[in-house]
Amino acid sequence: MTFLNPIFLWAAFAVAIPIIVHLFNFQRPKRVQFSDISLVKEVKQTVVKRMRLRQWLLLLMRCLAILALVFVFANPVIQDENTGVVQGNSSVALLIDNSYSMRGANDKGSYWLQAQKIGREILRAHGRNDEFLVMTTQEPKVNFSFGEQQAAIKELKNLPIQQNVRSLPDLLTIVPDFFSNASNTRRTLYFISDFQRSTVVPDSALSYPMPEGIDVNLIPLSTRSLRNAFVKDHAVTTQIVEKDKPVTLNLQVVNDSPEPMKKVGLRVVINGQERPAPTEDLEPGEVKEVEVNLIPKSAGWQSGYIELDDSEVDFDNRRYFTYFVPEREKMLVVEETPVPNLRLMLSGDVLSQFDVKFVSGKDFGEENLDQYKSIVFVGQNDISSGLQDKLIAHLQSGKSILYFPGPALDLPSTNRFFQALELGTFGEKVAREEGQFAAGVDLDHPVFEGVYVGERNQRKFDAPLIFQHYPFRPSNTIVQNTILRLENQDAILVESRPQGGLFYSMAFFPGDDWSDFTLKSSGLAIMVQLSRMMNQAQQVQQNMDIGGGGYKRVKTQEKDVVKMIADDGTEIIPEQFVQSGYIVLKFDRQELSEGNYDLVQNERLLEKISFNVPDEESTLESLSEQELRDFFADAGIEGLQISEPVEGRFAEQIQLQSEGLPLWKYFLIAGLVFLLIEVVLLLTKEKTAVPA
Repeated sequence: MTFLNPIFLWAAFAVAIPIIVHLFNFQRPKRVQFSDISLVKEVKQTVVKRMRLRQWLLLLMRCLAILALVFVFANPVIQDENTGVVQGNSSVALLIDNSYSMRGANDKGSYWLQAQKIGREILRAHGRNDEFLVMTTQEPKVNFSFGEQQAAIKELKNLPIQQNVRSLPDLLTIVPDFFSNASNTRRTLYFISDFQRSTVVPDSALSYPMPEGIDVNLIPLSTRSLRNAFVKDHAVTTQIVEKDKPVTLNLQVVNDSPEPMKKVGLRVVINGQERPAPTEDLEPGEVKEVEVNLIPKSAGWQSGYIELDDSEVDFDNRRYFTYFVPEREKMLVVEETPVPNLRLMLSGDVLSQFDVKFVSGKDFGEENLDQYKSIVFVGQNDISSGLQDKLIAHLQSGKSILYFPGPALDLPSTNRFFQALELGTFGEKVAREEGQFAAGVDLDHPVFEGVYVGERNQRKFDAPLIFQHYPFRPSNTIVQNTILRLENQDAILVESRPQGGLFYSMAFFPGDDWSDFTLKSSGLAIMVQLSRMMNQAQQVQQNMDIGGGGYKRVKTQEKDVVKMIADDGTEIIPEQFVQSGYIVLKFDRQELSEGNYDLVQNERLLEKISFNVPDEESTLESLSEQELRDFFADAGIEGLQISEPVEGRFAEQIQLQSEGLPLWKYFLIAGLVFLLIEVVLLLTKEKTAVPA
């Protein structure tokens, strides 16, 4: 036993006062007249002995009461023999997981409210002379100064829930930086979390050592499995999106719980209008794909959300999405070697949804390519260096090119251009009088979407006959798809995505003496579909995870600030910079909520973008206190203290660690007991007094 205030032990000499009073009775004896003392003599021996015993007991109780009171003020404690009491002030860092999963709950209530309550208990249990640092996993405080106790308690109260998934390994690597400005050698980190397996405690935790010289205390809040369903991996799967035509939204509904969920309500709201969606039964852990057909009534950016009826965990009940419906785009057709039949395909009512302009090869240099979404080259024989630079810039802006080689192709200049884009090369012209059918067709390619109705094995392709062609050898360095092949496997139509754009390479001139492509129904269908695909926005969906950082390139020739405007009108200005005809938006330092945002510059809508809760955050499997112990024990990791979140326990642990087990309350109770015994002895004395 140790006394924290030993100076008060000097007051123990006060026990001399009752001893002196007992030994020296300063009262003068009174004379009492008795007629006969025979009765007194009879009781003398027994009564006197009893009175002396009572006096000694009274003296003992008074001395013990005084000593007990002295010990109370001396503050006695029992120290842990194993660790002992660490003397001096402490630097205390409180780290709270403020990701969305902390909105979950158990029988004690919300994890978030529990975390704040435990945090207050920890802060108040430490001394006023200690220093404190309060932070969240969304924004760990590296190289920050510590503050006072009351300021830390106030800051804890104002912490928000914001998504930024950080794993325990990531946090452990920067723990020493939390204490870089700490004033005390005694340093403790408390980390309060639900300890999700998918985000906070991944397997990579096994590869990180514990920080030296810092006590790390993990406080897990999860005690049970939560019942949760959520939507992940949604996508607009329709390759060619048009106004007043069905657009398929594909999504996956996940049952992340150990029990089945019946009739999970699902609905899609687009531009404020609700669309029906099937109700689903989900088995434990099941992932079910659902398709919802949307019909956009206008061109431009569309925005909406998918909503689930899931009451137990609601932070991920909505998933937001946006997609683009193209306007009446402008197409430029460059006819260096005109082909009348092909002109008919690209004009008139067939492609009425596009604004098509025809120019000759010599007039092409006068055109401003910025106003055209796609360019079709018909019979282009050579590509100069100046033309090459313009076309590369066109592709870099996310636009499209369809290329038909000319009948007198200049192979060196053309191949220089194709090699610069890593597309491949053309070989010398090959002619076969009987021709070859382009029967090697990929009918599953989006070019044929909506062209054929019925089962795949019932589709029949009217293959064009090719008499002359330039053998094309695609490159393997970029993403490419061969759509048409000849019977000898030579590529005739290849789709490539160079420089962020879309490029279709034809290996033959579309004249009648080269092929019957312009005379076949399949040729017309391919040209219509290629035109539609070339005029689609290359990024029809703009979806990002909250807290995932990243950046977004927005095409604009202006340099004014781009604002993000939420559905409720809130304006946010993200970090941004200008880069070659784009404004690049950075989100790694931006505090955002889930939802759809308009990207606006000078009151002009540039794009729409969606932010959603990461799918990993909706996977709510968490580790309890015992599971954490087993997890680290199996990995052979030592040095982490794991505490069960019991109310009042942290205050006791902190006091025991800093001072030891306090005993003053027990001595106070003992003092009161001694005084009570004294009172009982005095009352007993009066009842047993000898009559006169």
